[in-house]
Amino acid sequence: LPLTPQTKGVIAAEELRLLSSNAFVVNVGRGELIDQHALYTTLKEKHIAGAALDVWYHYPSDEASRSHTPPADEPFGELENIVMSPHKAGGLSVEQVEEERMRALADLLNSLFQSDAFPAGIDLQAGY
Repeated sequence: LPLTPQTKGVIAAEELRLLSSNAFVVNVGRGELIDQHALYTTLKEKHIAGAALDVWYHYPSDEASRSHTPPADEPFGELENIVMSPHKAGGLSVEQVEEERMRALADLLNSLFQSDAFPAGIDLQAGY
């Protein structure tokens, strides 16, 4: 999901409480799709087994601030049942991944020019 006013916090405490104790939450989209306080509390209380996040809630604005910009307001790093990485799952600079992205982009643009309609459910009014 893209991050829009409608999707921010779409997964909050109520949704996380519906998960079983052996569930894992995986987020490779946008950090703020999942309410960070609710996720932290759910993980700390071990209501779910764990989480893997390839997203952060805060990113450094420049190289100089990298060493003192925490990834979140909550101390996720103190938990043993979470793995966090800063948007590394996308395979940037991996030749095969980049080629597939370019191929998909070309297909998308060709489809747009041929049909004069946005393919794949693009809704600019909704923000994605």
